[in-house]
Amino acid sequence: MFTLARNLVNYLREKSEKRCRLICVGLDGAGKTTLVGAASNEPVGDTVAPTMGFQKASVTTGRFHVDVYDLGGGKRIRGIWKEYTAEVHGTVFVVDAANKDRFDEAREVLHATLKDDYMSGKPLLIFANKQDLEGAASSAALAEALKLPSVADVRFHVVECSAKGATDPNIAQGLKWLLGAVESDFRKLNKRVEVEGAAMRERQEREKEERRKRAAAAREERRRQREREAAEAEAEMAKSATSTVAVESTADTAASPPKVAPSPPKVAASPQNEKELLAVTPAPRAVTEASKEEEVVEETGKAMFAPLPGTVASPTASVEISPGALGRPELLPPLNANAPSPTPTYV
Repeated sequence: MFTLARNLVNYLREKSEKRCRLICVGLDGAGKTTLVGAASNEPVGDTVAPTMGFQKASVTTGRFHVDVYDLGGGKRIRGIWKEYTAEVHGTVFVVDAANKDRFDEAREVLHATLKDDYMSGKPLLIFANKQDLEGAASSAALAEALKLPSVADVRFHVVECSAKGATDPNIAQGLKWLLGAVESDFRKLNKRVEVEGAAMRERQEREKEERRKRAAAAREERRRQREREAAEAEAEMAKSATSTVAVESTADTAASPPKVAPSPPKVAASPQNEKELLAVTPAPRAVTEASKEEEVVEETGKAMFAPLPGTVASPTASVEISPGALGRPELLPPLNANAPSPTPTYV
């Protein structure tokens, strides 16, 4: 009994209020923001800045509580539309019916949007906006320009409206048709939104994680690149410093005169040195009777200074008589005091 009562309450709540999500898209300048403001009883001013992301408005009509997402229509922002299509029950496409020069662009954008798998089988409401301007196309002409009859598997409806000024009743009539199409298949459509929305959120989280990893890898690569560049710069500086030292050393070597070994000091000639040279290498003399006599005298002189028997000759007591001393016979005593002194002969 309790379970039956709870199910009945849930059924009545579902019948009394249903939550529905819609997206409002179209080219930039089509009047999307103005139209959503009019539908939600929150009119905007005459000058509206282009929507760069999305704006959300809530509308309660009948048994529906509707959240409408007004998405920007600029070329660089249209890519975000596909991030919302899985979680919506229907789509509102707004066209500037007075700007026929952009009908081809509007057709291409609309058909590209309808190719999204999440859009298949969901109702589409098209507003031919700016009917207050001269030359605005009718709903039939716009449907033909957009080639809507060729769109398969899409329930669509075209409504003429003017979003500026007083609230156009056609806006409410268009929303009534769209919510009626959603309600006619709400159970199936709502289940699909839940499943596809969960899958899309999972995909978005996966892509977000992949972007995070790519960003982290890019940061790590930039850090390694900075380290490599710093190491290369340091190595280049060290190499440059080594080259500078080598160049300076070469320059110093080239500028310095070669070292020459010092010459030995010259010794001035003196009589003493001449005597020593003569003592080492006496000049040859002619052999005469006088020279023989001098040799005898020389040998006799050496015998006079010979050490006595039984004594040791001192190494410093050796006396050498130079040949020049032979020219002075008075230095040598006669061998025999009674013998007459010989007459010296000089050579």
